[in-house]
Formats: sequence, C-alpha cells, structure tokens
Amino acid sequence: MASSGDQSTRHLTAASVAQLVGGDLDGPADLVLHGVDSMQNADGAHLTFIRSGEFARDWKDATAGAALVTRGVEVPGHDPANRALIVVDDAELAMNTLLTHFAPEPDWPDSGIHDTAQIHESAVMGQGVRIGAGVLVAADVELGDGVVLCPGVQIGRGARIGAGTMIGSLSVIGRDCILGCRCQLQPYVSVGADGFGYRPNAAGTGLEKVPQNGTVRIGDDVDLGAHTCVDRAKFGETVIGDGSKLDNMVQVGHNVVIGRNVVIAAQAGMAGSVQVGDWAQIGAQAGIADHLKIGPGARVGAKTGVMRDVEAGTSVLGTPAFEDRIFLRQLSSLRKLPEFMAKQRSQSR
Repeated sequence: MASSGDQSTRHLTAASVAQLVGGDLDGPADLVLHGVDSMQNADGAHLTFIRSGEFARDWKDATAGAALVTRGVEVPGHDPANRALIVVDDAELAMNTLLTHFAPEPDWPDSGIHDTAQIHESAVMGQGVRIGAGVLVAADVELGDGVVLCPGVQIGRGARIGAGTMIGSLSVIGRDCILGCRCQLQPYVSVGADGFGYRPNAAGTGLEKVPQNGTVRIGDDVDLGAHTCVDRAKFGETVIGDGSKLDNMVQVGHNVVIGRNVVIAAQAGMAGSVQVGDWAQIGAQAGIADHLKIGPGARVGAKTGVMRDVEAGTSVLGTPAFEDRIFLRQLSSLRKLPEFMAKQRSQSR
C-alpha cells in the first residue's frame, strides 16, 4: 500500500507530470497521481521511475499507475490505454522534481521567536527567521534572512549563519564559526567543538591538551547529516566547500579542508589536516590518516583505510588502500590460494 502522507493535496495528472519534468507522455493524459513510491509499493494512483532495463522488466507485473523512464530504455509489457510512461532524459533527476512537489511541509518552528528561546541583545537577526523552543543564541551572533533554528539549538558567541540555512534540533554551532547560505544541518550536528589534539607533557607523566584556537568555515548549500561532527581548527580554519554533502555520523577533524561538491557517506572519518579535492567521493566507514591529500574526483571505497595520498581521479579500496584494479586482482589471487596450496602439497608428496 503506497504511503501518501499529505501528498494527495498536491495531486497531478499524467499530462501535468510530463509538463513539469519536460517529458514525453505515452498513456492516458487524465490519469490522476497522488504521489510517488517504489516499483514494489506504488499503486494505481502513484508514480514510480525506471532508470534501466533491469527495472523495466518489472513494469508488466507492477501496479503503479505511471512511471518516469530514462530515454532509450525499452519497457516491455506497457499498456498505454491504462497506464502512463513519461519519457525523460534522466528518470532519477526527474523524480527529484516530483519528490519536491509532493513533499510534506517541513516540520519547522513557526515564524518568529519562541517564548522560551534565549537571544542575546547583541545578536543581529534577519527577516523571517524561525527560532524554536529552548534555542540559545549567544552574543554577537548574526543570523541571515530566513534562518531556521529548530528546538534546542545552541549558537555560540560571534557565529554567523547565512540566509536560508536550517539547523536541526539540538545541534551546536561553536563560537566564531561561519555557516553559508542554504545549508541543511540535521539534528545533533556539532560544528566547532575542540579538535582532538593531545601531546605527552614535558615530564612524561600524562597527556597535555593542545589548545584549539581556530574556527570552522562552511560554504553555501552544504548538508550535514545527523550526529556529524566538524571540529574547529588548532589555528586557522576547518573548511567545507560549497555544495558538499556529508552523511550521518561523519567525523571531520581539526584543520581538514574539504573542497566543493564532495560526497562523504556515513561513519567516514578524516583525521587532522586532511585535504579533500573538489568532487571527491568517500564511502561509508572509510578512514583517512592525518595530513593526507585526496585528489579532485578521487573515489575512496567503503571501509577503506587510506594511509597515503590518493591521486586525482583514481579509485581506491581496501586497507591499506590500493587502486581498485590492484585490490581486486589481489582479492582474486587470495581466493585461489587454497587451491594453489593444495596443489603444492600434492606435488611435494
């Protein structure tokens, strides 16, 4: 059963969908669609998408009323008298447009400042801000137009938050940190906590904390997933460039510099002073040792342990990390090792 939420208030006909996404309609123009769902769950009032021949084979057995189809993909068993296909250049991108159309209203605080919020008198706030219950805004903070601070958020002294940025519940932005415009921070994000720096003391009897006196600068259109931590720099800045997207529970160490449009999956971690080039991709649970460089466009596979620089445009896997072709060759050889050893033993008898 497809879950519609409040999607039904934004229903579209198949013809309207085709117009909205710039597609070509093959089927009934007046078919009414109340939302979107997966091929397995969509019913006759819902639309799904077909991005390749693998998914196209399931269409004849599906119950969805309509589907977005990437141009050039053949869809066997389609009956245009009863169901609609909308042919587009990229079904996944077109689906994003429809997801936006059918999305429920965000669960944000009402416009204005909640009675229980504590706002320092020196804070400067733009127009149309939304500040929820229990929010704390410290001295000399600047909030741009349309900033949303969900319940329990704390903004430290001197921080600056750009227009249109949303900060999820119970997130903390440390002193003097800078967030750009239109950023999206999910709940429990930490920006500007102390970096992890300790050294043996002079007497050799314990560990001495290294002061973390720098800050964090985050560009425009950056997304940070729930429980992600971006530590402040020892000196200077920890930086995340425009358009980068970090999943849940990502650890960004002190003085890390992440470029533009970088994608980092859940539980990946970067130690201090790592540099990540534009458009790089880092898989889930990957670990990158301190002071290393990940080149522009490089790809780091899930659970990879990076212990040396990764050149631009290359893909690495494994621990320690090797280029993917070398790692896969090693893995293939390892699988053949038991058979090889058995042959060696039989020949030595």
